[in-house]
Amino acid sequence: MDNSTPSSPITPTPPTPPSPHTKPTTYVVILIGILLLLFVAPTPYYQSEEVSCKPGQTNCPRIGWHWNKSLYQSLIGYIRYSSRSQVSQVDTPTPTPLPAETPAEWDTVSWKTYTSGMSFAFLYPPTWFVTETGSTQFPNLRIQNYDPATAPGRGYDSTQDKGKYLLSVGRLPVGDGAVYDLDQLIARLPKEGDQAYYLGDPAGQIRILKNERGIVNGFPKLIREVSYSKFTDVIENDIYLLNKKGDAIIIHMGLDAINGKKIPDQILSTFKFVEQNETANWKEYSFPNVGLTFKAPANLSVELTETKNSNTGASVGYSLYIQNNSTDIKKFYQLYGTYQNPPNTNYSEKDLEVHKQDLIPNSITSIIIDGHIGTRGQISGQRNRFVTHLLINNGFLSLFTAEPTMDNEKLSNQIIDTFKFTR
Repeated sequence: MDNSTPSSPITPTPPTPPSPHTKPTTYVVILIGILLLLFVAPTPYYQSEEVSCKPGQTNCPRIGWHWNKSLYQSLIGYIRYSSRSQVSQVDTPTPTPLPAETPAEWDTVSWKTYTSGMSFAFLYPPTWFVTETGSTQFPNLRIQNYDPATAPGRGYDSTQDKGKYLLSVGRLPVGDGAVYDLDQLIARLPKEGDQAYYLGDPAGQIRILKNERGIVNGFPKLIREVSYSKFTDVIENDIYLLNKKGDAIIIHMGLDAINGKKIPDQILSTFKFVEQNETANWKEYSFPNVGLTFKAPANLSVELTETKNSNTGASVGYSLYIQNNSTDIKKFYQLYGTYQNPPNTNYSEKDLEVHKQDLIPNSITSIIIDGHIGTRGQISGQRNRFVTHLLINNGFLSLFTAEPTMDNEKLSNQIIDTFKFTR
């Protein structure tokens, strides 16, 4: 029998389990290392095409493998660039632009005012010259920044005339008719392809470069540029202004018209037509027996014949003739009127409406003369006349204008506007 004491069983030591954080930590370290490598290391790229250098550039990429800058280098470069930009913005003051001209030329407050015999006024620099010559029918006004005595008397020379500015103003010759709107004006000006002259020499055919409409201080304006087939380097710049009463002026920009356009344009912007009392020197006529007074130019003959009732001798009307007695039909002017006031007859607005039926619809306007209502318009056809109808108390006055030109119509309207009725 074995008397040895049995040994105690040995309990095995369990193995130490691995730390649960060992594997993730390794991954983080590896990821951070990769990011740092991408941040500081340049990256390769392949240039497959030739790139043209810009002026002054020497490091143009060629075909083959190349290295890009690292993200770190790019970031440092951006920070330095931003710092330079901010310093530049703070330290560099905004430059003050220098005036292009002297204050005396551009300050219109100090400019002078000129009123022309052509019924318009404008402002101009005090150092400039203004001269007005010619006749009433063909006036000529010149606005220039050089002494008129030194006028070149020739066409523009880009060397000798640089800085010399000239505006020539005249009345537009429109023949027998007046011009009330730009459509009428364009219809009377030379057309594309018409034969023309430049400084007295045949210039070939006209070429219309611009017909630009506008407004100057409420008055219609047309800017027109033309050239010529024989003088391709010549461009004529003309501006037309209408006073809306039938008259027009033409403004020609001469000499250094292109380079010196700013000041002439500023002068043109001050142009205004002015009202002149054209009837101030007219002769006054009075016919108290029929209760009529009016004014008319002294060179016109005036005749009034009263019509009386053969039984009672009472006045029942009159006939009025105001004319120039010209034998030239193109220059002939006559304002012929008849006044009817027979007994037991009362004319009214219905009679005005009846007489409107003879008038061109778009020519009819309503008027008031010395408190009496009436209409104006034009009769077309063989009886082509301008006509004015007026209700005078219980009578009816009709006035006709011949020849029916726009100038004659304007004169008749001016005369009729002076009518005064005392009975």
